Amino acid sequence: MDRRDHAMAGMDAVYVHVTDDMRQHLCDVLEDLCRSGIAERYQIAPRSAVPLLDEILLAHAQASSA
Repeated sequence: MDRRDHAMAGMDAVYVHVTDDMRQHLCDVLEDLCRSGIAERYQIAPRSAVPLLDEILLAHAQASSA
C-alpha cells in the first residue's frame, strides 16, 4: 500500500520513514472506520438496492447475530 501520489515535488522523501507497523496501523484504523460506517448504514436501512452494498449489509447482519 503506497500513499505517495502527491503532486508536490519532494513529497517522496516525507514517506521514506514509514514502517510496516505504521502501515498496519493505518490499515487497522481504516478497517475500523469501514466497519463503523457499515454498522451505521445498517441502522439506517438493513438492505440496499445496490447489490454489493446489500451483500456487505447481509454479511454485517450475520456477523452481528453470531
